[in-house]
Amino acid sequence: MAHATVPHPTPRTTVEPDRARLRPTLSCSIQVQRLPGSHDVLGTATQSILAALGTPGWLAHRMADAARIAGHYVVGHSAAPTYRLLLTADGDSVTVAATDYDDQHLVDHPAWLPVTRDNRLSPAAPPPAAHADGDALQLHRTPDGCLRLTYRTAWPVRGPGI
Repeated sequence: MAHATVPHPTPRTTVEPDRARLRPTLSCSIQVQRLPGSHDVLGTATQSILAALGTPGWLAHRMADAARIAGHYVVGHSAAPTYRLLLTADGDSVTVAATDYDDQHLVDHPAWLPVTRDNRLSPAAPPPAAHADGDALQLHRTPDGCLRLTYRTAWPVRGPGI
């Protein structure tokens, strides 16, 4: 009978690693048809992807809700036959955005302008990436009418799995 010995790991002194480097990074796009209920698909996909990355459950749930709301808005305010969910995570934040913008045939990026409460474009505001984190969805439109609804939040400072 053969016996195998399993070496014991050598104890080492560990230094607390930089938490930002341990956070998952991701950039994905999910395209769906503009149909009733398609926003639920985006929410479920968001929660599943973030859970698979080890994101805390409460954060995955919050981002899934934001994806559902953003997708529902696009379905109700756009005539485009399809729309996309953009899900990004980096060392600083997690972002979900739903958009009817189709960049597959364009050479340049559109000018995303914030929309005021009275539904006007506000060209004097900072670009979307410069908006601070918060508990509010950010609505942007291009001058030719494409729309994007975005929710961005910073990773929690402490917690398991982050």
